Amino acid sequence: ILDFDLLPEVDRRANSLIFVAAPTHSTLAKTYGAAPVNTPALFATQPFYDEQASLIQSGIANLDAFVSKITDSGKTIAGYGAGGRGVMTLAAMNSASKLLYLVDKKPKCDNLYVPKSGLRLVGLEALRDQPVDEILVFSFGYMKEIQADLAGYGYKPEQLHSLLDVLGGRDA
Repeated sequence: ILDFDLLPEVDRRANSLIFVAAPTHSTLAKTYGAAPVNTPALFATQPFYDEQASLIQSGIANLDAFVSKITDSGKTIAGYGAGGRGVMTLAAMNSASKLLYLVDKKPKCDNLYVPKSGLRLVGLEALRDQPVDEILVFSFGYMKEIQADLAGYGYKPEQLHSLLDVLGGRDA
């Protein structure tokens, strides 16, 4: 990897990672050299990974409790964001089947279902045709854009919940 900082943070879109890489023996690699590696020594210790596993389990428990609290109160909820974060998080949950569907701005095609959770993957029009009370946003880096898009369907910002807040127990 030659460089991680091609664009100032203000110009990057949400949580995108952009970098330049070249084969080790290429002219570019020889000219520019590799970007410095700043891996903390902590990453080489087992306790670090044990703590991360505990945090993940705690976050998923918070997420399951959040979804159950909404559905137990008689409200409906959908997920937003069919990227890897949404699909993998749903697969880790015990309560994923309580979501009505998973919506994405640009689903690849019709009649798709999310692995393991079995949720139907739908486009934005589902929010109009089969409205929900709350939306869990997996693509939290795009929250402002999503809020603007969904305002056109009558959704208010307080109906959209960032996965990051729910995992940390801040939106329970």
